[in-house]
Amino acid sequence: MTATVVMLAGGLRPGTFQSHLGFPVAGMPLEPDCTLLEAWLRRLDATPELQSSERIVACSSDRDRAWFAAETRRLAPGTRIPRVVVDPRHHRGVAGMLVDLCTELGVSGTVIVVELNSLPPGDLGSLFAHFDPPEIARAAAQHGPSVGPTMCVGVGRDDRWSGVYRLHTELLESVTRLGYVDLKEQLIPQLLAKGHRIEAAEFGDTSVQLNDRRNYLRALRIWRSRQGLGPEQTAAISGFSVVCPGTIIEDGAHIADSAVLPGAVVGEGAVIARSVIGPMIQVPAGAVIVDSLLADASVVSSAARSVASTAAGLAGGRTRIGDESTAMSWGVQS
Repeated sequence: MTATVVMLAGGLRPGTFQSHLGFPVAGMPLEPDCTLLEAWLRRLDATPELQSSERIVACSSDRDRAWFAAETRRLAPGTRIPRVVVDPRHHRGVAGMLVDLCTELGVSGTVIVVELNSLPPGDLGSLFAHFDPPEIARAAAQHGPSVGPTMCVGVGRDDRWSGVYRLHTELLESVTRLGYVDLKEQLIPQLLAKGHRIEAAEFGDTSVQLNDRRNYLRALRIWRSRQGLGPEQTAAISGFSVVCPGTIIEDGAHIADSAVLPGAVVGEGAVIARSVIGPMIQVPAGAVIVDSLLADASVVSSAARSVASTAAGLAGGRTRIGDESTAMSWGVQS
């Protein structure tokens, strides 16, 4: 089959997690050498129906487009590189954006929509178990659903939507060319009201959206378990952690159920637990960081050093630094 995969990386405004990080959630690592974006591209490559598909990343700003363009240059040789575009018009909702994007790029036929902040399922095969050939989708759109399903929605083992959809572009014809039109809250109810069927694709995996620190760390645990890997247990790293290349972990430091991103330095004797340490962050020696997101290389790190220095005499050289509410955005340099 021929399909276009639209990977959504935008929205009305960046989510809290992305705002704190300062770069798209798709850049978060699931393994030391695999980001969420790469995990999705690998999953598409492993799906026979999508191996030759055109792939489009739709983001909200020129800044994010530049970030994705830089990331695609880092992908492994042989990876099918996605095209990166900015949403044609802001404040349109997912369904509205799909119409605008398909019109502008001349996309027609089957479209696979992926919310790029969601964890890829282990297998996308069930998305095509009840696939409609274009002529069936066309007949269903014109005459009603008696000839078969017209849209497929991916759901996880917990019956939560997994952020993956399959539809034919003819189902977008009722979407207005102006105004906000969401996919889940508006388009699907409209299709149901017109008599179209919505088919569920059950993936059998837990669905997770990486919309905050807790869900990201939960996704790390699920992802590692899917690979058949248990928790780490070394002198420096334990639990379901990911420590990226280019980091420095000094003597006596320990990382537990956490992520440390490229360029970060974890000082001697520091302890990181259930936290995310952003790129270029310098964690002071002896610091104890729990349930936190540190993502601003100039502000958070400077404050951390000050707190650690002040508290060293009162807390035996160790102190707890910040929580998620104090995280600040980090300007990504690509």
